[in-house]
Amino acid sequence: MRIARIFAAAALLLAFFVHTLSAAIAETPFDGKWAGAIEVPGSTLEFTAEIPSTDTGAMSGTLSIPAQALVDVELEGLESEDDTLRFRLPDIPGEPRFEGELTDPDTVEGTFSQGSAELAFSMARKDPAEEA
Repeated sequence: MRIARIFAAAALLLAFFVHTLSAAIAETPFDGKWAGAIEVPGSTLEFTAEIPSTDTGAMSGTLSIPAQALVDVELEGLESEDDTLRFRLPDIPGEPRFEGELTDPDTVEGTFSQGSAELAFSMARKDPAEEA
């Protein structure tokens, strides 16, 4: 009987810690894997981005543009405010930057700027089932 009580108390304590730890992960509406495209004249430039949840609340992420041989470039100045997302790609001429807004929970639309050029971009959250 005493062992059953100890076991029950331990199970409740474990459930509390699991709930507390999962709540500590700071999620934003931009967390996840994204597939997008920049609308360049006469074409599109496809990219992927990954913005993971972190336990510190600080945002981080990477971006890949296969056509330009950019793979997992760390995003710089990554920040979100309400439904707006901003980030830059470091060490690339023209200081490329993205600024977009959630148009629905799984779509971001905005402006990609590099040098004096400003182009439209959009990205859609990837379905986790497609990743498997």
